[in-house]
Amino acid sequence: MEESIVKITSEERIARILEKVIQANMQVYLRWPKDPGVAVKGRLAPITELDAKSLVKGVGIRISEISEKGSRYLASKELIQVEFVLMSTKIVFASRVIFRGKEFLIVAFPTCLVSIERRKNARFKATSSHVGFIKLEHHNPSKDDFTAMPYFSSFQGLAGALKVEDVSLGGLSVSTNFPSVLPHATRGTIDEGAILTLPLQKPVLCPIEVRWIKKITATESDGAEKLVKTLTIKLGFQFTSVSPELENALRIYIMQVSQAEAI
Repeated sequence: MEESIVKITSEERIARILEKVIQANMQVYLRWPKDPGVAVKGRLAPITELDAKSLVKGVGIRISEISEKGSRYLASKELIQVEFVLMSTKIVFASRVIFRGKEFLIVAFPTCLVSIERRKNARFKATSSHVGFIKLEHHNPSKDDFTAMPYFSSFQGLAGALKVEDVSLGGLSVSTNFPSVLPHATRGTIDEGAILTLPLQKPVLCPIEVRWIKKITATESDGAEKLVKTLTIKLGFQFTSVSPELENALRIYIMQVSQAEAI
């Protein structure tokens, strides 16, 4: 599914959408259009009598809970881009700053919202601070298996766990440097008992089918003028079914990695 872009210019509809975001206490992201790689976290403030009056009249809207670091970054920015996500749709608008306070901004009421319907299986890359693992049902290497990652006996439950590289609502990809997984993950293999563990969440059943396998060999220096060959195995899994529990876990994780780099 490709992205679908719709412009919303009705003042009444814009007000309804922003009111929904305020009531849901949703996080928004502020960007400077000339440096879109940096995002600053904030929230549209709860509707006070003054906020509601401003919202209806189109004067301005308040963005609160901006960090000190974020405030410093935005201090000299006159035009900012505000974005937030409603289910599978991202809403974006650009507005000028009309007032600056401590840890908050007031921006002009937008004259246009851009609604971007993301493709169904957009992929989200894992970050170093949000590491997930998947454990295949029949991949249980022993301590003596030299093709598997070494582990202590107390961590036997994690033996053979594969590191998640990216996720979508339709599947995920993983990587490992140990080939013990290969006999259990040939292309077309279906594993109905795989378990996915994501940060700060309970493990969840994750039925998958192996769709692709890549083996990457690289030569690196060990610092003593010796060349060492390294093997990286990457596998692509497609979910064969997605339970409500799995979808909820994925959506929470996607939100976590999407917010990971914001200040």
